[in-house]
Amino acid sequence: MLNDYNDNNNHKNNINNNNLLIVTSNNNSKINELKRKIDTITKYQKPYISKMLNKLLLENPINAEIICNYIVAEQNEINIKESTKETKIKRLVNLSKFFDNKKSFYDMTKEDILDYLNNLRKPSSIDPTHKSIGT
Repeated sequence: MLNDYNDNNNHKNNINNNNLLIVTSNNNSKINELKRKIDTITKYQKPYISKMLNKLLLENPINAEIICNYIVAEQNEINIKESTKETKIKRLVNLSKFFDNKKSFYDMTKEDILDYLNNLRKPSSIDPTHKSIGT
């Protein structure tokens, strides 16, 4: 799947606008680096969090790299709690899964994000008083 993904994205440069190295089939060291980063940021997480990120790494390495860099930045800048880290990872991985891991976070539009968020809402038939919507 990784090679299929890379073959479909050969139009991108090796380095994108945010200086993230685009993972290519010729760059196994980058994959290994991302695996180590995933191990580091999920060290104190439940095992399924690491599995989620590693699966995303195989299916959409760009999104996996973005999530890893985001979590590392949050850890370094504001020292987020483990529970916050878990929630952010789960939500970002689920956002990527919503688009079958075929769309990069860079390519997502406002409408894409709204589609994802609206998908999370319970229909009025299930929640007529909208109690599921926070204040």
